[in-house]
Amino acid sequence: MIEIANEPATIEIDPRAAKQIVLNLLSNAIKFTQAHGQVRLSARRAGEDAFEVEVSDNGPGIPSDQLDKVFSPFWRVEDARRSAHEGTGLGLTICKKLAELLGGTIHIQSKPGEGTTVLVRLPAKRPGVVAAA
Repeated sequence: MIEIANEPATIEIDPRAAKQIVLNLLSNAIKFTQAHGQVRLSARRAGEDAFEVEVSDNGPGIPSDQLDKVFSPFWRVEDARRSAHEGTGLGLTICKKLAELLGGTIHIQSKPGEGTTVLVRLPAKRPGVVAAA
């Protein structure tokens, strides 16, 4: 499901970096959500000077004692359900670094058995960058 706010927004940030963040988050959500599960992407303004992208799923979730490690390079949640999934463990690390380079933040919430939500908040303008709708 995709939810885009009705209010028009122009953001002036590196479009390749923003696209990579969204692709990485969607890739993780789809990879770890079982067939007939749900992945949701939403984008909205956050005040006058920021923009938020949120990706959520109803996949297996991440145990709370492992949440502080999810942005570490090459780290992956260890459990039997995830061992069948390929990946380097760099997707969330890249998202965090790119969000920070753009002047933004990234936060993750997850509950085992319920799913995961990742919220990226980016400034609407970054000096020296071409506008993208």
